[in-house]
Amino acid sequence: MRKTLAALAALAAILMTGPAHALLVQLVPSSSTPAIGSSFSVQVAVSGLAGGEVTGFGFDVVSTPGVAWTSALVNPIFDDESAIFPDVAGSAFPGVMGDTLVLATLAFDALTLGVATLGIVSDLADPSEGLFVAGLSAALNLTQSVSVAIQPIPEPEGWLLLAAGLVALAGRMRRARALVPIAGVSARSSVA
Repeated sequence: MRKTLAALAALAAILMTGPAHALLVQLVPSSSTPAIGSSFSVQVAVSGLAGGEVTGFGFDVVSTPGVAWTSALVNPIFDDESAIFPDVAGSAFPGVMGDTLVLATLAFDALTLGVATLGIVSDLADPSEGLFVAGLSAALNLTQSVSVAIQPIPEPEGWLLLAAGLVALAGRMRRARALVPIAGVSARSSVA
């Protein structure tokens, strides 16, 4: 009888913890080399959910001085809760299932030349931050960062092409002037 109760208690503990999760948080920039003054976006995706049902998420956005966070667009499969919770938050009831989910897309402006780091942070001591999966008693950590190399404003290749064309045009005009006959002088003068 004791062995049966111990086995049932162990089975209940396994079932109550829900599926095992090897969570992978990914930040995917639209460009890893944005130019100064340009805007770029970063998708926040999670995978490894093993069929878990995501009921919500929340995280703060952080960055080094080379970039400025401008906005976030929560995936429409979630209700946007960003106005009342952390920087970016969403919820879904019933939950959303899938092994890989895009949670939100973040928008940034590239401000200064060099390598900039941007990321998301979930403070698991804050009850509104992390990734909430049905069946798990605690939120999963969403902390992750990515670096982008901000480039100088590119000179259009058209300027080089225009300059080459102007040099060629000036050369032709110079040759054409050299071939124009001078008034009163015949190109076929005969010596008498």
